[in-house]
Amino acid sequence: MKFFKSILWLTAALCTGVLPGCNLSEDMTDCPVEMKLTFRFSRHGEVLLGREVPSLSVFVFDAGDRFVGRWDEMDAAAITADYTMALPLAPGTYRFVVWGGLSDDNYYLSSPGKGHGNVLVPIVGQTTFDEFAVRIARHTRNHHTGALHFVDVVPGALFFGSTPKMEIEAGSSPNVDIELVKYSNTFNLTVTGLPAGSTTRASSFPHIDVNLHSPNGCYAFSGETASDGARLTWPQHDSDHGPAQALTSTIHTLRPVFGSEHTLEFYNTDTGEVYYSADLLDDLIRKTQDAAGNYIYGSQAAVDAEDTYDITIDLSPKDGSTQLGVSVTINGWQVNNWGEDIQ
Repeated sequence: MKFFKSILWLTAALCTGVLPGCNLSEDMTDCPVEMKLTFRFSRHGEVLLGREVPSLSVFVFDAGDRFVGRWDEMDAAAITADYTMALPLAPGTYRFVVWGGLSDDNYYLSSPGKGHGNVLVPIVGQTTFDEFAVRIARHTRNHHTGALHFVDVVPGALFFGSTPKMEIEAGSSPNVDIELVKYSNTFNLTVTGLPAGSTTRASSFPHIDVNLHSPNGCYAFSGETASDGARLTWPQHDSDHGPAQALTSTIHTLRPVFGSEHTLEFYNTDTGEVYYSADLLDDLIRKTQDAAGNYIYGSQAAVDAEDTYDITIDLSPKDGSTQLGVSVTINGWQVNNWGEDIQ
């Protein structure tokens, strides 16, 4: 089966404990409730919590969306199948946000709508939910059309999950399940049929580079993209030009989101000529069909559930044509824009 779903579950078992200062014979409305969080991550029945999730960070907000506290487990070796995290909270109304992977130094807390490099230092009881965001580090380069934002690192695996506001009553023991979505992807590209042409290099074939341009470098604590006005460039990694007219490349990026522009392009580094440009999500991924013609990645949920995309693009000219053609497969399935001409 070509399509699989990776689900990361957070099961919160809220157990009332008798803590110092509380007496069972007295009113317990002011006694803390110890929340014991149990985390599970499995794929195809295999438990992968410690192998897939490098760290866990739980953020708690009160009924007024004010920051209550943050609890972390940064030791990946400690995150086993039976790992639990205890959160002592007073009875009240809370919402919970969980990020997996914030141990990666390339991620940092920031605020939506503010420029990159803006680091958020939250204050308990003051900083509010809508002031929180997670941002990936990048640097800028001057360009005649404005500053370009480059992500020059391979982002670590990032996961997200949250709950709506929920009331925790004294003496209660509700169970809460949070499904986390993986917010990072790997795109393995194989490009064949690249054109020959004049070049200053020894080879008769030009040097081709691959870039992905997208705005998905900042996320609000709602889980939605929080654009800071920057169009990020995610450059290729592990590139190999291989034989003439062929290229393999890997791009590690944060997840593509419907409604945002994610431009994938191959260009000649000698001349600047762009051989191929397409929207990674709208033109390619969402148009992938199975043998029956059904769209495999037609929804955001379907896109989020896939970790790795193996994309093969053949630019060989069609019979009798001097223009580049394009034939695309993703994870073995055909993209339905076969035969499009590329100028």
